[in-house]
Amino acid sequence: MAKWTRCVRCSVGVSRSAATATFIVSSVLVFFIGSIAVADVAAPADLSRRGVAGILTWLSVLSVVIAYLLARQTYSRFRWRFVIDDGTNCLNCNYNLTGLTEPRCPECGQPFEPKGDAP
Repeated sequence: MAKWTRCVRCSVGVSRSAATATFIVSSVLVFFIGSIAVADVAAPADLSRRGVAGILTWLSVLSVVIAYLLARQTYSRFRWRFVIDDGTNCLNCNYNLTGLTEPRCPECGQPFEPKGDAP
């Protein structure tokens, strides 16, 4: 019976680059959207400079937190994928293992369990 297994999808460098780009873009977008919303809601006469600075400080913290959560999700989506382990491909390098007599991948050396109905 096939089982679900985690498998590496791409390199750590690609995953980190995508997460970093997501972090930068989302933090800038959230901060600017939030500052526009604050500017529309609060008239300059209603708030003192200290009040505006406090709101923008909390807005920047919120944008960093949201950006971190989005970047973390992006990293995990790029780094991992779920595959069905049916014994035909190596879970490490995706090499086709059909017909092999030795229970070790010739490409990367990862041990595997051969299928029960293999010749």
